[in-house]
Amino acid sequence: MANGAFTESGGVNYFEFDIMAQATPEEQGELTRFGDGMIHLYYNTDAFGEDLYTHNNVEVSLGQLTTSPYPGVDFYLILLNDTAGRGGYPVLLAITLEFISNEGNGGILPATPIQLVHVKFVVQDPSQVASVCFWPNEMGGQSFYDDQWTYYNNVAVGNCIYLNPTVPVELSHFSATMTAENNVQLTWVSQTETSVLGYNVYRSADSDLGGALKVSPLIEGTNTSHAQTYIYVDEELYQDGTYYYWLQSVDIDGTVSYHGPASVVFSHGGQTGTPPIPLATKLENAYPNPF
Repeated sequence: MANGAFTESGGVNYFEFDIMAQATPEEQGELTRFGDGMIHLYYNTDAFGEDLYTHNNVEVSLGQLTTSPYPGVDFYLILLNDTAGRGGYPVLLAITLEFISNEGNGGILPATPIQLVHVKFVVQDPSQVASVCFWPNEMGGQSFYDDQWTYYNNVAVGNCIYLNPTVPVELSHFSATMTAENNVQLTWVSQTETSVLGYNVYRSADSDLGGALKVSPLIEGTNTSHAQTYIYVDEELYQDGTYYYWLQSVDIDGTVSYHGPASVVFSHGGQTGTPPIPLATKLENAYPNPF
């Protein structure tokens, strides 16, 4: 597991991470194609609650390895279930990847880790440590090649991912507005800062943080216990449309957290409007994630 991050959207806090896969040393270079697979995850119920699938508190999407190169055509189907481990404890999240395409269309496992799926948990209690682990007792003989019902050999699992909910910056406001010069002004207010290196501004033409680009240099933090207002002006918009902005705060130890999105409608003619779906531009809490 890799790329753990605390995120926030619409007033809901999330913990997101990637499940990675790669070929074993014996299989590297053999064009091994991933077929069906099942993953069992054990998680901290103090942070996430129980029965995530039953309560609609988890989302899983296809990753780089399992996403089809053809728009609108899927090679894999994701199935989720809440299940008990051996002996009835603990309650696990079962993620099944079902290969639904023709032989030879399976994703080729490389020698280095590649994203298999992306997982997004709703955080019920942000004060608790977010921890997720593979549960290997339930995962033996659960993965197959795409062209034969042969188990993978040497399936290695057992690592965990976790993030401490320490909050180095308390952000009370983040917004995007048009200026008289037809640029976008980003404004944010921090109530307190501790060991904050600075801030970066990210922009995207849609509401997906994963595709956003950094548009600002690092804006140094003040590390004060008093409210501090920051302003950054984006002068690099050239196409009409709705744009989404995120603020990334960077801690001195390399931890980062994201705030947003804030949205704005840009027009070369200077006529701006409200996006059809209003988004929250005020955030009460922020949570960190490592690079």
